[in-house]
Amino acid sequence: IVTHRRVHEIGHNYGLDHSGSGNDEYADTTCYMGYTIDDGDRNNAKKCFNAAKMDELGWYTDRVTTIRPYFNEEFTGKVIGVADYGLSDSSHTLSLKILNPIKSSDPFFLTYNRAKGINEDTHTGRNQMRLVRGNAGEQSWLEESADPGESIGIDNYYNGRALQFTFGSVAQDGSVDYVPVTVA
Repeated sequence: IVTHRRVHEIGHNYGLDHSGSGNDEYADTTCYMGYTIDDGDRNNAKKCFNAAKMDELGWYTDRVTTIRPYFNEEFTGKVIGVADYGLSDSSHTLSLKILNPIKSSDPFFLTYNRAKGINEDTHTGRNQMRLVRGNAGEQSWLEESADPGESIGIDNYYNGRALQFTFGSVAQDGSVDYVPVTVA
């Protein structure tokens, strides 16, 4: 068995469910809990779990920023990829967690799917901003993807309120790649 299949099954042992997109429960290929594409020499793909799974595992908690837009909280900051975690400082956010006002609703998670280092073999959404949603112990779903310099939105986040995500161009703090992000 190749490494990515082992990591997927170990994820289940830690209580992780699948990572999907659209109607396919495995279609978030940026996450080990989704499909991994075998392409000959890359059977031991270097990629990571998506932001919902990293949150569930309690990883990188010192680089998670949580906002509650239903209390008019907004975010402006520098979102990094997982490969730059060890080089980052407290001015960087690896995962932006966006809570929902209804406890049964899945939170959203935004991260930069930087194809670099330990994440260099991510298959789809390479170097894109990825918005996923999911509660611990449940399926996570890829909701949106966008390139740096673009914008995405959640049309009816709460009581008719929309959330707008605006992404700047990729920039650097020393050797840390980041995307300036505003959520309002």
